[in-house]
Amino acid sequence: MTKVTLQISALQVRVPGRCLLEKLDFSLAAGEVLGLLGPNGSGKSTLIRAVVGILPIHQGQIQIAGHCITHSTPAAQQQIGFAPPVEMLPAALSMRQCLQLVARARHGDRHASLSQSTTHLLDSLGMTRYLDSLIETLSLGTRQKIAVVIALMHDAPLLVLDEVFNGLDFKSAHVLKTVLRARADAGAAILLATHGLELATDLLSQILLLDAGRACRHFLGAEFRGLQQGGPQALERGIVAALDRASAN
Repeated sequence: MTKVTLQISALQVRVPGRCLLEKLDFSLAAGEVLGLLGPNGSGKSTLIRAVVGILPIHQGQIQIAGHCITHSTPAAQQQIGFAPPVEMLPAALSMRQCLQLVARARHGDRHASLSQSTTHLLDSLGMTRYLDSLIETLSLGTRQKIAVVIALMHDAPLLVLDEVFNGLDFKSAHVLKTVLRARADAGAAILLATHGLELATDLLSQILLLDAGRACRHFLGAEFRGLQQGGPQALERGIVAALDRASAN
């Protein structure tokens, strides 16, 4: 039996006077890549923040590699490789200082340095020349790459990524897709919020479609593979039809 890495059950996230997520149920197994799609304001980023423990949940449960994000937050967060929003990066630090800070926090060792695999990833993404540049001086695309590297610095069983392809040049996007495919093949589960349907052709293994905080369609298994084989147009038609039905109800 394939190991379930992420289990979300009856999840509800509320703020005063408003429900942001309502009755979400889905699971993500080792090696699977779930594309989280939906219109702006549908709840994608809210779900990401709830999964990584930034946003408290009102009801339900989130289990990550057997750890509850509510009752065992530090243990659950240790199972996650999370790409933080670029605005959360420490602007006054250099890229090297930022990545070393993350490595030392992960290992609990103030002398920890960047691993060989991280150094290789930096080189593949064309970032080595910026290592000693202050983050505040870097372009949006380069800061996005820093966030991606933070998520990939450790072999976490769950990768959580929110629109990480935004702002990336073609070569960097290709490198990132290749790295994510390799991580999934090695057993990582990946939760990826995206607007990019082109990822579905060779990276995603399922799509969860959100609308107004609810799951209006979950494409997986044989149905998803059939849409993949139909190409981008078949996927687009299926997603638009599901959103139209959700709006009509």
